[in-house]
Amino acid sequence: MEAKLRWGLSHSNKFVRAWSFHGLFYLAKQYPDMQDEVTQLLETALVDEPASVKARVRSLLKLGF
Repeated sequence: MEAKLRWGLSHSNKFVRAWSFHGLFYLAKQYPDMQDEVTQLLETALVDEPASVKARVRSLLKLGF
């Protein structure tokens, strides 16, 4: 599951990238050892991704772990 979600982070479709971030966030909620890395990925997305993906990422960061 994790490998497929990570693959989605580099997909050309913004929708796929947004939902890959979403999936990784909820996977990290179940596996706390992933939380630091996923937090870094989400924070990087706020700089690099288009507005539609940033909106999804901001909502995930508000939820927190």
